[in-house]
Amino acid sequence: MHLSQVLKPSFLLCLLLTFSTASHPHGRDWISPHALDWTAPNITEVFSAAPYTPNKDHPKVSKVKDKHCITGPFLNIDVDDHYAFDIDETLTLEIEFDRHQTPDEVQVSYDKNGGLATPLIITLPKNSQQRFYRHRLTLERARFAGRTIRFINLRDIAISSAKAPLTEAVSMCDIVLSRQAPKDRQQQKAQGQLNLTLQDAKGQPLPARIGIYDHSGRMVLPNQQAIALRFNADFSARTLLMPANTAWPADNRLGFYINGHYQSSLPVGEYRIIIARGPEYPVLAQRFTIEAEQLLSLNKTLRPWLDMAAKGWYAGDTHIHYQRADREEHQDLQTIMQAEHLSVANLLQMDDIGTVGFKQYNWGADAYHNDALFALVPGQEGPRSNRGHTMHLNIKSPSHHPERYYYYHEKFAATRRQGGVTGYAHVRKQHGFGAAMGLALDVPFELVDVVEVLQFGQIDLSIWFDFLNLGYRLTPVAGTDFTPLAAGNLPGNERNYVHVGKDYSVQAWFDGLKAGRTFATNGPMLEFSANNQNMGGTVVIGKGGSVEINAKALLNPDIGMLNKLTLYQQGEVIATATPVQDSQQIKLTHNFDAEQGGWVVVKAEGLLKTTNTESPQKLFAVSAPIYISVDGSGTCKVEQVPALVATLRQHIEDGFASSMASQYSFPHAVRISEKQWARQSKVLQATRVTAVEKHYENLLLLAGAGECLYGLKSTI
Repeated sequence: MHLSQVLKPSFLLCLLLTFSTASHPHGRDWISPHALDWTAPNITEVFSAAPYTPNKDHPKVSKVKDKHCITGPFLNIDVDDHYAFDIDETLTLEIEFDRHQTPDEVQVSYDKNGGLATPLIITLPKNSQQRFYRHRLTLERARFAGRTIRFINLRDIAISSAKAPLTEAVSMCDIVLSRQAPKDRQQQKAQGQLNLTLQDAKGQPLPARIGIYDHSGRMVLPNQQAIALRFNADFSARTLLMPANTAWPADNRLGFYINGHYQSSLPVGEYRIIIARGPEYPVLAQRFTIEAEQLLSLNKTLRPWLDMAAKGWYAGDTHIHYQRADREEHQDLQTIMQAEHLSVANLLQMDDIGTVGFKQYNWGADAYHNDALFALVPGQEGPRSNRGHTMHLNIKSPSHHPERYYYYHEKFAATRRQGGVTGYAHVRKQHGFGAAMGLALDVPFELVDVVEVLQFGQIDLSIWFDFLNLGYRLTPVAGTDFTPLAAGNLPGNERNYVHVGKDYSVQAWFDGLKAGRTFATNGPMLEFSANNQNMGGTVVIGKGGSVEINAKALLNPDIGMLNKLTLYQQGEVIATATPVQDSQQIKLTHNFDAEQGGWVVVKAEGLLKTTNTESPQKLFAVSAPIYISVDGSGTCKVEQVPALVATLRQHIEDGFASSMASQYSFPHAVRISEKQWARQSKVLQATRVTAVEKHYENLLLLAGAGECLYGLKSTI
């Protein structure tokens, strides 16, 4: 879907967690976990994860001279639990490489206490006459509890190419792990009991995300009461790693979910607990002491910092990937969504031309119950290719037709017939996966409802603004692209708040999203009106009429600080405001006279409150537009239309000149794509490109007459 030199770690993780279908030979499954017939002392299993490796380079075990070597990308190593499990020690790791089949730089990641271990880089000697090279590493504070480490390592140690971990093979012929003084400190210490209860003001249990840390910063390994994060039937874990753009007042960013109650035996000592529940709730931190053979009860009543539902606003994440095989998985995931205070979770089954993953066991209203406050709503991300990744929300059933895969308009039409919401994911100039081409082909036919402009803590409004300036109406959305077991993302970390008023239902949420009664955010909250019209509305005035803007941004003080609120008119900044008394609220008022139609949008910016001051993380929120119609005009920016049309034409031309299979497609999908694109692209050029050209010619004619789409004088 989505390499370490280009993308953020959280983004790369989503690449690796692409498909959740059953395992196939030669890398057809989601991660291609191939357990290999290779062992070493104190090592129980080694498997290779190579989802994008061509068949001929598939992981293998072979004899090289007199050595038994394993070769493949991203080697995962499981340390024998009887030898070392949930420890906190410095160990020595010695690895022997076959230089003929190993890149110059190799990285080693491992399960470390105190948080995420920075990969250790090994530089193999150049121009050596020796075929084999042995290297010794020191693993400080090794833990080996089988948790997620980096990328998608689900074991204790990961070895891969430093530059191309997904595709470039490493050949390992021996591995030796040494403990200095084996001991099990967990058994040596006396223990006590913790009984934790989280509840609302009415005494009802509240699910939440928590972390419990000892005096050394080591996170307590969660027990079976923590909610499991599952990936297909193959893997599950109860530990999660929070991304850098999530407020968390600890250097250790590992945590877990609970359903409101949690009991655990803990070694005696001093601890710190952190409790979070999405952007509307304070982030709580408290120290406590466990005494030998004593029960400590912690009862916490959680109250929101700002109750958005009381104002008629409900949160949803439009882009989550999580397979639900049965009702049990449904219930666990629903608890996780409650823990993030996320009312609507859109679970997107995802495909490429040859594979379908993250399957859902039920669809439509039967899946979520129309009045459910915390609803899991199946949808689809697909078709996906280098002409864009499409999104189909709130649909009754999915579809996958390789022989017509690139006819995106057919899928959009099918979604509309089901009453669903259509859109494009990853709408940005960099790493947009062809979204600009796809939008250029589909938006003129009024097939697209939403565009994803906020993700992974980054925002890009440029492509969206271009289409608004052509006169089209599109709603901005935020989605996390969350996948289970992925280190570096959380459901709802980016979200949309939709205004539905007092009569909440899941369908009302989607109706409000499609109508633009929404804002996208990863922390700040927005209020925004123009002449008493709210987000998604239209101000109707005569030429020279006055437009009065009122906007406000608010931010939970436990999350960060606001620094600016910006008002855009047709993409141009016309007003800004900064905090006056404190950094938790900004107000902006502005008046202007409208000589022609257009649109206005507000964007809030801030900085995350974090323990890592070297890498400040930005916070954003952006509103859906409020449109302005002057004497019945449309809302385009007339003088920019010719240049924008030329840009869209170039996007289409560039798209047809490229391959539809991205560098993250599975090998078998690449072959299918080449064959199908050769045929389907000809049909698209003869039909859709010809048709969209008529739309563009009409835009140019209207602009030449000083008119816009959808105005009283326009025709199309």
